[in-house]
Amino acid sequence: MADAQSRTDQQRAFSRVAFEALGEPALETTSFPDWETAIRFVASRARSEALLLALDEFGHLCDSDPALPSILRRLWDAELRETRLHVVLCGSYVSFMEREVLERRTPVTDRNPERTRRGRWRLSDPFFRFWFRFVLPNRSVLEAGDAWQVWNAKIAPFLDPHVSTTFEEVCAEHLGHLNRRGVLPA
Repeated sequence: MADAQSRTDQQRAFSRVAFEALGEPALETTSFPDWETAIRFVASRARSEALLLALDEFGHLCDSDPALPSILRRLWDAELRETRLHVVLCGSYVSFMEREVLERRTPVTDRNPERTRRGRWRLSDPFFRFWFRFVLPNRSVLEAGDAWQVWNAKIAPFLDPHVSTTFEEVCAEHLGHLNRRGVLPA
């Protein structure tokens, strides 16, 4: 569990806990030089067996190192997803978790959307949306090796509506980029 410390102190505390939890007592007095090295070390232990990495008070970690979310995303995309590492991000900074992990959709019937907390919430990261929509609820069947059953019955029939929103967002973002570059016709 992180608190409001310097990045160096947080990495030192993380190193101590990680080395102890992973059965490396001889390393407990050393510290990872950066988050990328720390996360890669933990992931190296999750190649043959499942391992949970819970980063509690993730907002505090990001306060001291704003690059941490992008480091985590880059590592996940490049190599962590090929391991058996499960990463859980927790935090009590509601505004941070809303901004970095969730997004809110306010119903059009709300007269003053800034003043209400009503609305629909959804994960802002497309990978997490897919995971929690399709993988997690079918995990036992997937782990039993019946991926085709899950694909045919649980994913394929619902995939188009699931990805359509993300596709629209990507298209709008790309069109905005083209417009800023002046490439679109007038």
